[in-house]
Amino acid sequence: MARRPSLSPRTCLRALWLLGLEPPVTRAEVTAAWRERVQRTHPDRHASAGKERAAEVLTRALNDARETLDAWITSGQPWPDRAGAVTVSLDENPPEPWPEREDEPTTGPIDVPTGLR
Repeated sequence: MARRPSLSPRTCLRALWLLGLEPPVTRAEVTAAWRERVQRTHPDRHASAGKERAAEVLTRALNDARETLDAWITSGQPWPDRAGAVTVSLDENPPEPWPEREDEPTTGPIDVPTGLR
């Protein structure tokens, strides 16, 4: 029986990192990134170099990352940010505008020999 991927922000961020993606992503982007990474790390490509075991572990991790991101997209959850917090869509809560800044007071010219104002 297949193991269901855990859907926590941390596992989602790990999956995005493994596939070299930045949120938000689509299924097509996940598939393209997964194919590109698996093509480079497939165990058959590293059999002669004696790195089959490492390639198997990495390929398994990439497969899990793809499953996790597919499950995340299906769940409809908002994408987490790099700190692990879930970001809110700007459509739901628009950010407040920046407060107006006062102009910096003008300073006197710099005295070249001393470097003082």
